[in-house]
Amino acid sequence: VTRNENGEERRAEATAMLATSLHLNRNMSRANPALELAATRLRAAGLTERARRMDIRRVEGLAEVGDTPLDELVDRLSAIKEECRRAPDWQGVALCLDAEVQLLQLAERLDDVLALHSQFARVISLGSRQAVAIAHQGLAVALLNEDAEAALRSARIAVSLAKNTSYNERLKTLNRLLIVLLHLGTLHSGENRHLLREAEKLSERCGDLLQRFSLASNIGVAHMDAGHLDQAETHFDRAEAMLGNADMTFPRINLAINRGELAIARQEYHEASAHFASAGRHDGLTIPRYTERMVTAGLGTCALQMGRMAEARRLFEGLPDPPSTWYYDPTPLLDFQSRYLERRGDLRAAIQTLELAQDDLEGRLVAAWIKTQLGLVRLLRKAGDPRARCEAVRGVEATRQLSMRAREREFQLLLD
Repeated sequence: VTRNENGEERRAEATAMLATSLHLNRNMSRANPALELAATRLRAAGLTERARRMDIRRVEGLAEVGDTPLDELVDRLSAIKEECRRAPDWQGVALCLDAEVQLLQLAERLDDVLALHSQFARVISLGSRQAVAIAHQGLAVALLNEDAEAALRSARIAVSLAKNTSYNERLKTLNRLLIVLLHLGTLHSGENRHLLREAEKLSERCGDLLQRFSLASNIGVAHMDAGHLDQAETHFDRAEAMLGNADMTFPRINLAINRGELAIARQEYHEASAHFASAGRHDGLTIPRYTERMVTAGLGTCALQMGRMAEARRLFEGLPDPPSTWYYDPTPLLDFQSRYLERRGDLRAAIQTLELAQDDLEGRLVAAWIKTQLGLVRLLRKAGDPRARCEAVRGVEATRQLSMRAREREFQLLLD
């Protein structure tokens, strides 16, 4: 197609369309070179704003492939962002910030994420409606580390401003809101069902494979958090069917970890161990640092439950240090640590492990807090601690408020 187009501008635009299509379908071995070529041709044709969009998409593509160090990718984004700022091109700045937040989180540079708030605020004050929507979309991710309600406000603002965008952009914006709701434990609440319906309809028309996968996967996680294991498996199956031969390393890791958690919930430890081992076989410079923790913890829980104490001990002692604050659901890690300490006879240390995490999770990563609270109540009961009943009541109240009936029943059983 690109060779047959007459005129420099038309050839550049045709190259950009092909490159974007390759990226949306996650054909990364072809997409990244095509994006670089598209940017070069667009600049030569004087279409510098479009060229910057290709530059940003290429950085995202390189991150997905995982062959380039994260710090180098952040530096590339910073250079593109500065070019956008000088233009001025506030939508470009917003796109850079949105990508930068995610790269910084992958690298666990959480203080640098916080430092971006003022840059987001500048875009919100100076940018177009679309630029402001993208800025709030990125800000929702950044704020979730410290203020869940502020993150929710930003995610809702982004959705309200992005009503007339493309299917791909609209689904991406909705997915950000759904991630915040997932962490707050309210994804399946009545007031949010219309969002899920819209997202699922968009997924049928959307050309962005990653966004379609993310939707199916996150709905599955929400069902698993709520204790609906069969529904979770159905959505994980749907997500896996989308992967095919696409170049999507981290989604494959993420899905394997989710399937491992699901198998543990069903007490199918051999199957769970196979899923976690599969997740651990992937490598790359941009794989999130928490992946190693999750894989180690998952394998450790399986070893512990299958009576392989020497292996469990080795995995426990090899756990990487945690981040300064939890920016993801750490339940599998906390469950392994507390169960290992319990098995070793140190109930006090097991309880303290969960209590320390609860202080960070409460009110922010609510779904994780609920699952960890179940473990805490169980340990307090075993230790004969009088706080057990009070903490169980807190669990009942929280799950009832969120309409998590399966989890509420688990807390009720701990009250008997």
